Amino acid sequence: MNILHLLAGVALTGALFTSCAKDDSLTEIIPTPEPTTATTNKVIEALKTVPIVSDVEVKYNEDHTDSVYFIAFTQPIDHFHPERGSFEQLAALRFKGWDKNVVIITHGYEMLQEADKILPTDLAAHLDANQLNIEHRYFGQSQPEPYDEMKFTYFNAEQESYDLHAIVTALKSTLFKTGKWASTGTSKDGITTALYAYYSDQKGWKDIDVFVPFCAPFMVGTTDSYGNYSCSNYLTSDYLDQVCGTGYAAGSTEAIARERLNQMPYYVCTTPELRRACIAKMAATDPDTYSKVAQQYNNKDLASTGDLEKDLTALFLWEYYEMLFSKFSYVQFIKWSYMVPDPAKVAAKLDAEEMDEFAEFLLMDRDSLLARITAAEAESRTTRATTDETLWQLLTDLRREKSTPYEVQSFTELGFSDNTYNQVNNSYLTPAEVTNVLRFLGRQTKFEGIYKQDGGALMKAFREWCYTERSQPIIFVYGKNDPWTGAAPDSAAIEQNDMLEMVVDPKATHQDYFLHSALYELSSRQAIIAALDKFLK
Repeated sequence: MNILHLLAGVALTGALFTSCAKDDSLTEIIPTPEPTTATTNKVIEALKTVPIVSDVEVKYNEDHTDSVYFIAFTQPIDHFHPERGSFEQLAALRFKGWDKNVVIITHGYEMLQEADKILPTDLAAHLDANQLNIEHRYFGQSQPEPYDEMKFTYFNAEQESYDLHAIVTALKSTLFKTGKWASTGTSKDGITTALYAYYSDQKGWKDIDVFVPFCAPFMVGTTDSYGNYSCSNYLTSDYLDQVCGTGYAAGSTEAIARERLNQMPYYVCTTPELRRACIAKMAATDPDTYSKVAQQYNNKDLASTGDLEKDLTALFLWEYYEMLFSKFSYVQFIKWSYMVPDPAKVAAKLDAEEMDEFAEFLLMDRDSLLARITAAEAESRTTRATTDETLWQLLTDLRREKSTPYEVQSFTELGFSDNTYNQVNNSYLTPAEVTNVLRFLGRQTKFEGIYKQDGGALMKAFREWCYTERSQPIIFVYGKNDPWTGAAPDSAAIEQNDMLEMVVDPKATHQDYFLHSALYELSSRQAIIAALDKFLK
């Protein structure tokens, strides 16, 4: 029932927290020594005794200081009709001991197959736990149907929750009998964790002692005045416009940068030379989409405004908002706010080089931004702390692409984050015109008539369930400047429900490294640990 908004400048007393953790840096986490062959063989033999385990293979990291057990679990293709056959679902175990706690990572995507890629999570480190990563059905090697056929007949959150329930039940009843169990994930992985909690309540399962989804959005979609449903959701776009980058002192670098970001669409729309420089830069960085918009205009498509420059400006604005969303999601605002150019000065001067640099920054993705930040920091000091280097490397290792199965699931039941373009200048383009020109890029247009939608039923049911559920402890964790926070559960639901906790950190991005002071405030970490203590006592 507690929502902790940890905003800058707010002091919280130690009396609020029941426990505290050491400020571990990533370099202080000592790799687990390579187990002996005898120990490894015993773990493999034990895992193979689990009824639904079909194969076990141990893999080592590059320098052989760490090992991961890759496990294949036999699962029904359809949990409601087991006679339809089975498939192999892949998981990866970082083993610490049969009597230790267990943290499961509920992947929403493919799980990488190298030991080096199965990174230890902060939650598992804090709980001194075994870590079991489980690949989501229809991703990677966990395919209930041939991927090339693109049927996705049994691809939904309920079937995946049954997958998780089967694995947890099998392991709890045979090997891991004494420790506590936690389920966690970030972003779509976090959605998977939260929906596992939802279905656990519906089915009466008692698998997990606490669920900890990080940065998980719950997007219902929209329905127009004619009753037509779209998976497009605007909570995150509104949050990006209204909250991300706000709350800083007047006159600060961050406050000035946020105001400049608000002004970008106005100056692009109202300054022809700047607009054309932006379009030229976009044509060079994304020629394929540029060509599609131009073809749409040439075909006199109803989605076109009838003016090619307007159509291409709409595309540039879409690219700008997509990249802005990515910047706020994955890179701390304090790290890049000083880079935001002044659109008024650029529009007044109309220098060709400055306009090109202006457009380059607006179109810069998170990886390019991180590279620029790293280069700038390297120039400003002779050496950089090992911890700092490791943190940045972990950020750049975040998953870069959403695969087709995710796109399908966002269309069918999870919702799709779309832009409102509310800050577009109406004297040149309206938000509706921008939306119409770019309709072909949205999930609704891409998959309509191919796959069946639930009309937002699952996400609506989950959000309403947060008000009433009383059996599944959940700790929701978000970053204040992360646009996905706009689709968090209702604060009113959290406040009235003793089974739910929420922490909103002022500097966290779209990640779960809550033990590390460079990425989370100390008070946030203490709040998360206090909530864990509450539910795991």
